[in-house]
Order: sequence, then structure tokens, then C-alpha cells
Amino acid sequence: MFALLQAVQIPVRKTNSHLLKLFVWVIKLVLMIALAFALIAFAAPIFWRHGYPFAALYIALLADVLCDPLKAVLYGFRKKTDQKISLLLSLLSMAAVLIYGTVNMERVVPSRHVYTSGKLKQSYTAVFVSDLHIGSSQSEAVVEKAFNEIRELHPDFILLGGDISDEQSRNDEMKWTYEQLGKMDVPVYYIYGNHDRQPRSAYMYGPTYSRDELADTITDNGLIILQDELVKIGDDLYLLGREDTSEITRKDVNELEKAPEDAYVLVVDHSPYEDGDIIAYGADLQISGHTHAGQFFPLRMIYDMLNYHAYGDYQIGSTNLLVSAGISGWGYPFRNEAHSSYDVIELRPAE
Repeated sequence: MFALLQAVQIPVRKTNSHLLKLFVWVIKLVLMIALAFALIAFAAPIFWRHGYPFAALYIALLADVLCDPLKAVLYGFRKKTDQKISLLLSLLSMAAVLIYGTVNMERVVPSRHVYTSGKLKQSYTAVFVSDLHIGSSQSEAVVEKAFNEIRELHPDFILLGGDISDEQSRNDEMKWTYEQLGKMDVPVYYIYGNHDRQPRSAYMYGPTYSRDELADTITDNGLIILQDELVKIGDDLYLLGREDTSEITRKDVNELEKAPEDAYVLVVDHSPYEDGDIIAYGADLQISGHTHAGQFFPLRMIYDMLNYHAYGDYQIGSTNLLVSAGISGWGYPFRNEAHSSYDVIELRPAE
């Protein structure tokens, strides 16, 4: 893809028209953004099996879009550019983008957050893990290392925020993942995401496990599935785990069980976009995933511009909303937005 992109631009790079070069740069920028949306945000069916050439084109376009301004500064208003140096700069830019995106996907870092409340009588530490998409983007060695780090934190409980597996996950990969999560030695609460039950497996090679097999594997390893269910963590802390928005069995927010008014309420919902539900339920904190912080640049920035909750802390009504970057990504072993991460949540009494 890189070679093809460079070849079709040879006539443009030989021209002295700065206006034409600017026009081509804008076209590349628009095409790059469109590919990012199609590959990640829309996840169009054609990309499920055949996405890698398009992802390679996205990377090549991004490298060119970043490199062209450098070339413009380097050559200024000279009438002639050195084509060999121009090609070398493009190669270096391509290598930098590819290396950064690959390393960024494989490097998992903790993201730490502290929330205080007068409702809390004691402190709690929770770890939130979402969007692993096992078998999709990271090696088992990277995943196992992250799980070992989480185990060594000795949290009070662990929250799995959905999309731990997806339509690309093999049966053995799914089972291995929950076996590892079953060894955490603390309560592990699980909610479904929009991919776990492989709803669009027809776009790939068919399902590799059934919905019942997934549920049995999760519970057989000691994990607790929450589907619009409220559980008591402590006298001052309740947890509500939501069914995913993709399921028709998801309850209306008015049907949900309410915690005592003096208790701190933590909601885990895979999607962060249901502002109406967040406001109506009025929890103290909701933690969500789903967005991968965009995964492909510049989706995160565009999500924010469109007022979607892409990554970080938000205030929705009376509820704090934390949107995780996710521990991995979807579809491709490449990530050039926020780091792959799991979230360490500290809940503390107000001083």
C-alpha cells in the first residue's frame, strides 16, 4: 500500500504547484479519516474478513499526512524537491507510525483514578478491565502479563466491562481467558459487551462458541455475571451491572432495583452513551468501555467534537462517568490513540 501510494503521487510531487499539493494533502486527510471511521467506528462487514489491506492504506495515508508538512517546511518555496530525500522521509514517517501503533497496542499500562464521597465509610480498590477482544489484537503473553499485574494489586474486586472476547476469538482463546480471570482470588463481576456473544460471527467464519457455552465458561470459573442486577459489595457500596444496549432484554432504567439512598452506587455499563439512563438512575459513578479511546487517530478527537464520551472523566447529571481506553483493541494489532490500559479505581470516604 505504501509503494502504491507513493507511485500515484509522483506526478504531484514533481509539480511546482503548491495549491495542487495542498489539495492532494486534503484529499489524503479526508480519506484517512474516512478509513478510520469505516474500520473502527462503523466496522463495516467488508472489513471483518478483508480489513488488513484497508488498515495498511490508513497507516500509509496517516504517515503521508504527517510527513507532507515536514517536507513543506524542509523545502520551503524551492521550485524543486529532492525525490530521493522525499521518499526517505516518507519511509521514515511510515516506520515511525507503524512502530508507535504496534508498540502502543502491546504496551498495557494502569490508569489510576480516585473518587471520594461522604456516602463511603471505608475505602475500596477496584480494577476495571474492558475491551480485551482476545485473539484480535494482542498476544496471550501480553494479556497474561497484564493479568499478573492486576493480581498483584490485590484489589477488593474486579470489574469486567464487556467485549472480553469477540467474533474473532477462538473457543480455546475464550476459555483460556476466563480460566486466567478465575485465578484472581477476589470477586470478579462480569457484564456483556456488544461483541462477547459473537452476534456478527456470520461476517467471519461462524460462531466458535454458543451463548450458553460462554455463560457456562464464565460462571464455571467463579466469575459473577450481572445482567441488570444489583449486588451489595459492602454496607456502604452497591454495584449495578447493566445488560448491553444491543440486547432487547436490557431493562428500562425505571425497572432497575434501587440501592439504599445513603449507599454509594457504582454502575458498570459497556456503552457510555446512554445519557438518559445515567441521569435517570443517578448513580454516584458509572464506568464504561466500548470506545477504545478511538483506537485509530483522529477518532477520539472527532468523538469529543460530536459530544460522544470517548475517553476520560465526564459529569452526566449527578453521576461521574469514567470511560476507559480499554486493555486492547478491536480487529487490528494497531493503536495510535490512548495507551491500552486497565483502570485502578480508588473509592475513598470524603475527608
